[in-house]
Order: sequence, then structure tokens, then C-alpha cells
Amino acid sequence: MTTRSRATRPRIARTSRGRRIPAWCVRALWVVAIPATSLTSCRAGPTEIPDVLTGRWGGDGFSLLVTTDSASARFACAYGELRVPIPLSSEGAFSVEGDFVREIGPAALGNPARYEGQVRGIRISLRVLVTDTVFGTGTSTLGPFEGLRDGEARVAYCQ
Repeated sequence: MTTRSRATRPRIARTSRGRRIPAWCVRALWVVAIPATSLTSCRAGPTEIPDVLTGRWGGDGFSLLVTTDSASARFACAYGELRVPIPLSSEGAFSVEGDFVREIGPAALGNPARYEGQVRGIRISLRVLVTDTVFGTGTSTLGPFEGLRDGEARVAYCQ
């Protein structure tokens, strides 16, 4: 009978009941169990959605500053004003009437607009549906814009 050297012999671990199991099974269990336990213990409970959207939001192509009773938005060569609170549904969706102003050279063309979107935690998705009352071309949609609460607004300003 040949015996394996200590270096090549498989290592054996024992359970709390004295059963013998290969050491690689113990290591595999730790590799799976520790991250799974960490994820479940760090997982936040259900996020509470506020009744009214507030805060500073920003992302590629837009910024949105929201108070409890109004909001102002900034886009590339345009800006918007919402003179009412932005109520959120139980899913975090919103739809509010406001104004949208395009900055064209020295002139500014204002139109009514609907600001629609959804908030999920610290993320926001925003679309602006602008009704053209100047040239009568119908409704155009800007977005969707994706951003974060307290996110950096990356907006190109016109001169």
C-alpha cells in the first residue's frame, strides 16, 4: 500500500457532530455564505416615497431644483419653471404642468409644457412634453433625461 505524502493528501475537516468532510467543501461554503449573509444584512428595507418631490437633481443635459412649492429646470439652451409642488404617486411617478422657454439668440420663446417622470430612490427619469403655441407644430418631447439626487448637472449653456 502506498501512502500519500502529507502535502498531497486531501485535507479533511470535521463538522460539529464529528463528521468528516473535505476541506474544499468548507472553503466553498465560506465563499458562498459570507457574501450572501453580507448582502442580506446590509439590504435596506423598503424605501419610503415622499408625497412631494424636493431637492437638487442633475444629470446629462439637465438640472432640476425643486422646493416644496415650485421648481426650476435648466436644459441646453432652454429652461423651465414649475409654479406648483410636484406630487409623487405611490410608485414615485409625477406629471406636472409648467413653462418651457427656448433661448434662441437674443430672443426667448416660451411654451406650456408637461414635466413627467419617475423617482426611484436617488435616481430620477424626466421627460418634457412641450406644446408649441408659437409656430403651431404640435407637441415635442425632450428626454428622457436620467439623473441623480444631488447629481452633477452637465448642461451646455447658450451664449
